Amino acid sequence: VGGVSTRIDASRTFGKRFIAREILKDAQGILTFRGTDAETGGDVVIKTAPREGAMLEVARRLAREAPALRGMGGGAAPLIHVGTDNGRLFVVTPFIVGETLRERIRRGPLSIRDALAFACDVLRQLDEAHAAGILHRDVKPENIIVSLGALAPLATLVDFGFARAHQFTGWLADAPVAALRYVSPEQAGLLDRGVDPRSDLYSFGVVLFESLAGRPPFVFDDAGALLRAHQVERPPAIRSLSDHVPRALDAVLARLLRKDPRDRYQSAAAV
Repeated sequence: VGGVSTRIDASRTFGKRFIAREILKDAQGILTFRGTDAETGGDVVIKTAPREGAMLEVARRLAREAPALRGMGGGAAPLIHVGTDNGRLFVVTPFIVGETLRERIRRGPLSIRDALAFACDVLRQLDEAHAAGILHRDVKPENIIVSLGALAPLATLVDFGFARAHQFTGWLADAPVAALRYVSPEQAGLLDRGVDPRSDLYSFGVVLFESLAGRPPFVFDDAGALLRAHQVERPPAIRSLSDHVPRALDAVLARLLRKDPRDRYQSAAAV
């Protein structure tokens, strides 16, 4: 990516401490590695991108949010380290054992019990982040790691550090259609409202809908059509796709997916 040799990066050390072992993902100029913390011996995820252009805003935001991200509890993956190395911004978080919610959904919709278990975990983590003034900005199945608990699946929300800042101009032009399935109308710039915690709740609503129905509320291969749906189309009632969903949960989803953030739940705790 950008002339960087992934062969070299796959065995390099960041910040003289974090050793990259394996490339997990290479997309849109961002390289993600599984690696080792040389100080603790723990498994980590190292996400890195050129410290230029839009990433300068990410670096500034991370500098502000780092203390709160390091102290994240409630099951969220805390920030271990943020720094720069040879002109690249890098962010380090713990490696969470499990599978992504995307991988789990590919095997079929979740049961009500499992969906509510993961939902409550994610909402608790969003509530803590929002209370600290931190928005996730990229809530989607790929950023939720599900692992087996004693009584129910446990969910961990990851990737707080590198989510796209809402101030970025023009990011929609480069975003894959799959990423736009979870963006709120205001984050997409389709609604003249500020981006705040209610934007994360809209994205969470799309994820919860998909976990129960096996598909998101809006399914289009064209970015323009998908964005228009977020802006003006009413999402289908979840019970029309999955009749085992209780009416009360259908009502919760309908409120999460309201176009105007003032009509949604106003906090993750309220959900």
